[in-house]
Amino acid sequence: MSAELPIVDCADCGACCMNVGHPHFYRHGGADGSGDPLWARVPTELQAEINEYIDSLEDVDIGQPCIWLDMKTKQCKHYDLRPQMCRDFEKDSHHCHRLREKYAAHLSG
Repeated sequence: MSAELPIVDCADCGACCMNVGHPHFYRHGGADGSGDPLWARVPTELQAEINEYIDSLEDVDIGQPCIWLDMKTKQCKHYDLRPQMCRDFEKDSHHCHRLREKYAAHLSG
């Protein structure tokens, strides 16, 4: 296998968002009853968009692009509000490279 070039930014990509369906927040808090501080920052109209999307699902949405992914720009529409799962995803990681390979055709058009 050839050496992979390092990924220095996420411009024109979005591969990590191509199969999550919706932003995954801990919407209802933890065992101690506290809410997710990141979810608490999301404006109510965007919370409603996520909740309505989840309520309308007939099955899981894994395999679908995130509803916050702008397919034209390949960027998150609400990047500053993204959940911890998205913040933790490591750019240039093994998984990043694999997702870019998997979704290359979707992302090039």
